[in-house]
Formats: sequence, structure tokens, C-alpha cells
Amino acid sequence: MDMNVKLYSSDLREYMSTYFKNEQPYFLWLWTDAFGRSFASVAFAQGTTAGAVVEVFSDAFDEAALRAGAAGVAAAAYPRYAFRDGTTAPAAHFGASSGGVLYAAAVSHFVSDLAAASSFYQDVLVAEEIASYRGPKSRMAAFGFGPHGVDDTVQVLLVESHAEGGPFSVRDFETTLNEAHAATLRSAYDGENQWLDFHYAISGTRLAMAELLDRATKRGATVHFAAEAIAATNGNGDDEANLYVVTPNGVSVQIVAPDGTGWVPDGIVQNVAGDLCAAG
Repeated sequence: MDMNVKLYSSDLREYMSTYFKNEQPYFLWLWTDAFGRSFASVAFAQGTTAGAVVEVFSDAFDEAALRAGAAGVAAAAYPRYAFRDGTTAPAAHFGASSGGVLYAAAVSHFVSDLAAASSFYQDVLVAEEIASYRGPKSRMAAFGFGPHGVDDTVQVLLVESHAEGGPFSVRDFETTLNEAHAATLRSAYDGENQWLDFHYAISGTRLAMAELLDRATKRGATVHFAAEAIAATNGNGDDEANLYVVTPNGVSVQIVAPDGTGWVPDGIVQNVAGDLCAAG
């Protein structure tokens, strides 16, 4: 459940009563942020096949009602989102209107080695560590992409858990993804696989392709290029391509159309119809 998408609602009572399907099972986390404010998170599997975990959290909630309908309840081991200050109301932070509307808040990924993953995020992806938590059962670091010149409201949380799991561990997951990349991505210009589609994207970066590639090369990171329709959104002309960077846990990050000025490709950049989301 550490691999999920987090959404904020200004009123969890409204969301649960209006939008949530009564038969959908959910898990309830209760937690406080770094400033002592109380929150509730409901986590549930989206759909019946993919089983992607969605977590909706809010500072406006009915704890008794949530407990009554939950399949399980626990105090969260760490804050589920890293607010930068305690004076701005959460709804104002997200620009949220009243009611149960959902707002993008964070992507959470599990990792087997938080120190290595955090270093990679800072050195290769040029992410800023916003907050961190170290506890007896888990460790967490929250990152924003403000250094790219983009809105960093949406965060990425990396979580290393020490709790016992099933027979397929986080490290097994990482090994499987990285082996799939090694087998199918013959070079940065050749090959593809479905797991490249298992990504989030940084759109609107002000960083240049040359700098990003230099950072990735120094860490020996796997990268892949794709010329896609979405690459036109940064307005840098014919020098644009989408850059995919594979992180230590095997999950890729798509950096949309960095400025390619001065970058000379070593091969032919694949022209994918739409983007790799369509190819997956």
C-alpha cells in the first residue's frame, strides 16, 4: 500500500457520502502532520483488474463514520503528505473548493533502500527533499520538483518499510522491473516495454536535456528517448524529445520535452504514436 496515488479533498464527509461506492472496501489511516493538524486517509483499490491503490485524505472528516465502514484502521506510521507550513489551511494549499472534489497531492513509491533512492532523486532528477521521517517500522522522504521551475504542490513520497511482507518483496519487485528494462531496452534509442508506461511525468521543466543526461550518465542510470506528440508542449521546436529515466526501484520518470538546445542525439529517436502510454 506504499505504492499509491494520493488525492486531497476539502471535505471527506462530502466525498464519502456523494462519490464513494458503499460496497467498496477501504482502509482507514489516522494521522497528524508536522504541525499537529489531524487528518484521515481512506485507501482503496481502483477498479477490479489493475488494483491501483488510491488514497484520499482530508482534514475535514467524521472519524466515527469512517471507522464504522472501514475494513481496517490504523494510526499512520508517518505523515501521508508533507505540508510546508502550518499557517496555510490545507484547502488553501491545494486551491480546493468546497465539497468532495479531489485534488492531486502526491505519488507514493516503495523502495528497498531509501538512502540510495533519495540520493538518486536529488542528484539525477534534481528533486528537492521537502521532509523526511525516520521511525522504527518505516522511513519516508518527500520530494518536490520546484528546482525544475514547476509547481511543486504535487509531491513524490519514497517509503522504505521494515514490516514483514509476503513472499514477493519490494526488492523482488525492483529486481523484476530492472531485469525487464535490461532485457528490452537495447539502447536509449531502441526498444520499449510496458513498464516504461508505469510512470509519472514532470512537465514544463526549465532544465536542459544536456544537463539531465550528464547527471544520469554520472550515476549510470538507464535512460530512454521518445519523440511524441506531447513533446510539443514545451515549445522548444525540433530539438525536443521526451526523456525517460529509470529510478533505482525500476519505475521510470518521464521528463516532458527538456530543452534540447546543444544536444545531438547519438541515434534516431523513436517516434511513438501519442506516447509510450499508447505503446504500453
